[in-house]
Amino acid sequence: MKTIRKARLRYTKGNSDKVYEVDLCEQGNTQEARYLVNFRYGRYGKNLREGTKTTHPETLESATKIFHSLVVAKTNKGYQDILKTTKANNPTISSSASKAHQSASNSITEQTIIGYLDNPPKHWPLSRIIWRAGELQLRAAADKIAELADKAGKHDNSKKIVPAYYSMIWALGRCGDNRHYAVIDDFRKHSKQAALRQLATLVAFHLADSKQQSMLLDEMLKNQLATIAQAITEDDETAIKSYFIGFLANSGDSFNTHTEALLALYTLSLVKPCCRHVFEQLLDERQLNACHFNAIRKLFKFSEFLQDTLIYAKLTALIQQLPSGWGYQFRPQTLNYLRRRSWRTLRKLGDAENLQYIDYACDILLQVFDEQAAQPRKIERQQWDWDTHSMITFPPKYLGRFPELVAFNQILYRHSEQYFVMANSLLWYLSSRIGGRFT
Repeated sequence: MKTIRKARLRYTKGNSDKVYEVDLCEQGNTQEARYLVNFRYGRYGKNLREGTKTTHPETLESATKIFHSLVVAKTNKGYQDILKTTKANNPTISSSASKAHQSASNSITEQTIIGYLDNPPKHWPLSRIIWRAGELQLRAAADKIAELADKAGKHDNSKKIVPAYYSMIWALGRCGDNRHYAVIDDFRKHSKQAALRQLATLVAFHLADSKQQSMLLDEMLKNQLATIAQAITEDDETAIKSYFIGFLANSGDSFNTHTEALLALYTLSLVKPCCRHVFEQLLDERQLNACHFNAIRKLFKFSEFLQDTLIYAKLTALIQQLPSGWGYQFRPQTLNYLRRRSWRTLRKLGDAENLQYIDYACDILLQVFDEQAAQPRKIERQQWDWDTHSMITFPPKYLGRFPELVAFNQILYRHSEQYFVMANSLLWYLSSRIGGRFT
């Protein structure tokens, strides 16, 4: 099915922020009546619900009238054409002027965020401001964040304050340097929250000099990884891998023990190549499963912090293959959140025109193999129309071989006029067959 005309409309007034999309599509046949008018609607930035204004194919003239009448009806209600508005508000400018504008915009953003650190607005929590400073790697904000961390009561472990501590550690790891090591080490040693200690340990390794890293390594080998300290010291990958395979397969060990050991192994991969090799092999061989979800979730966030594109891609592939449903140690909503997050990181890099997007995208695509493909299938849906007292048949949707891979499909088909993401779902579908075959 080919899209020959489209309209993207948006309505913003008060608390309302809605979009309405209309497509005039041509079916792949030679009949005169081969045109459909489909629509999607919902809140801006959310999954859209979909429908059709043509219960059966129409002629081009008839379908065009339906298309225009629908667009005019929505425009009369206050909707604006997104494509026209974007072009009107963003005239073509020279490359040098565009770069200058972007530089000025970045400067304003940096000044705004640093100002918010001193005087947070009511609509934006301090923890989110700090996190945003870390995302943008604002070096100028590091000293201010360290100052806020010093002033904070680090022994206050209430649920209200922990997110702010977590953001401070994360942001200092992104925009700080060795001068801020002492602040992070204080969190590592004195925090009562396991999540804060674990992240602080990773960030400490990240910011530490060689002497500090050696001290942290010795401490970790005496505590979290004491059982295989000798194997790690001797760079014995076979012994390390054998230990972890047996350890992860033993359901008698608590989930927290699994999490601590896996996080420690990944953290040590910053300074011990043998740990890195073993960790990659554990992921490639799918030694981690739904029983280790807590560890997988934290490892995913750790790799995101380190901008470790290969491990991030391997964990994304693992998360996509975890079973979804009730009866596990995690909620389906949490799993779907991580699946969506795998794309969010890439989307932000793409929006910022950051070349690191290429590394992430390549590594994610390379984790998908033909052996993982599902059997293509066709979905047909009907709905009773109470106005006409008849059954409406919607155009069929074709699920290809990898419909559930969120980041994979976003990378390949985000701007496609034939592939779409299903409303209220993460599944991608093809609006028609191409050459009689699924693609």
